[in-house]
Amino acid sequence: MLWLALFAAVVAPAVEPAGIARAAREVIAAEAGRTLSDPALDACRAAPQAPGLAALPCRLALVGTLVKAAPTSAAALAARRALLTDVVDAAQWASAHEPDRPVPGLRRMRLDAHRRACGVAFDGVAGLEAVTDPALVADARAAASAMRARACDCALRTVSLAVGADAPPDAQAEIQGLLTGQRCMLATAQPTITTPRGPGVLSRGSVVVQKAAAAASPAGRMLAFAESRTVELQRCTDTGVEAGRITDAVKLDRCACGVIGRWKLPLTKDEGRVEVALPLGEGVMLPLVVDGGAVTTCGPAQAG
Repeated sequence: MLWLALFAAVVAPAVEPAGIARAAREVIAAEAGRTLSDPALDACRAAPQAPGLAALPCRLALVGTLVKAAPTSAAALAARRALLTDVVDAAQWASAHEPDRPVPGLRRMRLDAHRRACGVAFDGVAGLEAVTDPALVADARAAASAMRARACDCALRTVSLAVGADAPPDAQAEIQGLLTGQRCMLATAQPTITTPRGPGVLSRGSVVVQKAAAAASPAGRMLAFAESRTVELQRCTDTGVEAGRITDAVKLDRCACGVIGRWKLPLTKDEGRVEVALPLGEGVMLPLVVDGGAVTTCGPAQAG
């Protein structure tokens, strides 16, 4: 199915990285109380150290308190790099975790943990970029650059997880904001479409999609609209995507961008620049920039 979220491009850890629980234990009780006050953490607040996926968002929230400040020594910098690596590895583990028995709401649990991990990773990037000690700056900047790439990859996979979890378009748009706000969509050598062609309209067969599109943000409306046109994109993924891999990047971009270029988008000229990553199935995403109601940049497709 086109919108099913599968992630074959990376090998997920077999278990949650041990550094996550170890770091969470280091957070003092008073700080933990403030950190876990987020209503989104209600399900795990009572037992943040309980093993498994359900409590991982709470452990990550605790870890998040440790990564925002700039490291002040070489040893602290090395420890921070290791901790942030565990954070993004935990995101991979969460996205692929299969419990021993059926768990209600598993897809949403994966999404919540993965999304939290990505946010912590970006907080960690900010902490690394805040280093001012001349003896540490070069290493810290290099670490920040490498971690930003992994955090952006994490955020890209979160978009696919949101689709797989049937998150509403406005929630998907909020996740898209993580990509754009963290400069993850700045790609080069992208095929460009100057003007949409043809009289394509939003499918009339899905009232749910139309209502969601009307209520969501511009990015959310674009995602809902694209979901209503999956059949048109299916022929592109049938020839350019296999088992989570892009088999023919040129053909996939040309086909998908050609299809999208014929759509009449649900965006107006006064809504300005909108950046989204459209899921093309099996963890493959297509970055898209719409400006003034028209597609200006499309692709290249990226495998999560």
